[in-house]
Amino acid sequence: MNSLTLVGVLTKDPRQVGGGERKGARMRLAEANAHPDHPLYIDASIFGPQAEACLEHLRKGSRVAVVGRLRFREWKRVDLSPRSEHWIAADRVDFLSAPPAPGSAEEASPSSPAADTSEAPAPA
Repeated sequence: MNSLTLVGVLTKDPRQVGGGERKGARMRLAEANAHPDHPLYIDASIFGPQAEACLEHLRKGSRVAVVGRLRFREWKRVDLSPRSEHWIAADRVDFLSAPPAPGSAEEASPSSPAADTSEAPAPA
């Protein structure tokens, strides 16, 4: 059985992937409950009507619960260096809070870490 539930904070606004009937949303979560100084960053992708809701209502700082399957993929960069990532193929995204207001104390708290900038290409 490959099932995962992760509660975290979005490190940036979700972005649209695909289009038409395969429209999806890709988002990066930070889970910092166990180690506030060293959060776990992981991407999640969801497709269909829930993707549209995520794109419309979620923003950086939103707290979400993602339920899905853990996936792994490998690729080579242009310079041929190997890269890999684990990501979540989400079946469901539950909205747990609205994003914090800009400049609020909650926005700077350890439970909402800054964005990780190491972006991997979207899974196929």
